[in-house]
Amino acid sequence: MSTSLKKLHQMLKRLGPSEKLVRKARLALSPKIENLLAEAKKLEEKRVIALKKELEIARKRKPKTVEREHVESDFYPALSEERLIAMRKPVLLPSLVPRIYIDTVVFLNVFKKEPLYVKSSESVLRSVEFGCLRGLTSDYTKIEISLILKNKELCKAAFDQLNRWKVQIVGTTDRIKLNLLIVRRLMDDEYDLIHASTALTEKVEVLTTRNIKDFIELQRYFLVWPPEKVVQQFNIDECVAKKKEKLVR
Repeated sequence: MSTSLKKLHQMLKRLGPSEKLVRKARLALSPKIENLLAEAKKLEEKRVIALKKELEIARKRKPKTVEREHVESDFYPALSEERLIAMRKPVLLPSLVPRIYIDTVVFLNVFKKEPLYVKSSESVLRSVEFGCLRGLTSDYTKIEISLILKNKELCKAAFDQLNRWKVQIVGTTDRIKLNLLIVRRLMDDEYDLIHASTALTEKVEVLTTRNIKDFIELQRYFLVWPPEKVVQQFNIDECVAKKKEKLVR
């Protein structure tokens, strides 16, 4: 572990449990979230106006009709029996690496080396590093970590480690802002909205967090699991071991 990461660990250890630290950071971000919700409402209004205009244009257009006798029969060639059989066969797609959204608290579990949580949280992040999972998080995660650490050197150490774990940082796009309006209807806690909306927009399979209850209504869109269940369900330890073995060869 680098000197900066050691300092990071020591500092966080003095500050208290990760969940409380994240909660405090999200409270500080409350005005920004309100601004994003206001932007989302304006974007939605513009989208509705644009859709109405499109419908009006579509109504004014005359439908194009094609005379049956003018259609060449070559456009509809007869299908052979072999072709029909081939079309009925299932198409085998290559296996895709599951996409997983990682909540801020999972990173803090590792940075703080919290005895109850560090092993499973680190396993999840190592699995992303080795390509067993595709991990992503919001740019608001970086903002929350910055608010907690309040130190440029320590922030740099934390963000460098996120890069080493190969975690994708997702910016807050207009689509994410619009989806805030969807997740807001399903969540009581507005402080988790950015993370929920990013996970929804990015179409992840799983959101991993320690705060399951606030995301529970979103399970119609993605699963919400603690890191321990992610490790178990995706056989992470076995996958990472195999990846390491290939690297040694």
